[in-house]
Amino acid sequence: MATSNPLTDALPPRWRKIAYAVLFVGSLVFTVWQASDGDWDQFFCGLFTALVSALATSNVHARRR
Repeated sequence: MATSNPLTDALPPRWRKIAYAVLFVGSLVFTVWQASDGDWDQFFCGLFTALVSALATSNVHARRR
């Protein structure tokens, strides 16, 4: 099965899941910080970005041997 994601070959599934989760939390914190400044347009864009990272995290599956 050919893959187009370079992280698939570089990192095992457990580490990829951790990396995506860290990106999700980081972007979510940044989004909340922007909302506290009153910039709602940036908040919704940041929220969308955070949810994309969460989607990537949920799509990581352990390799079957």
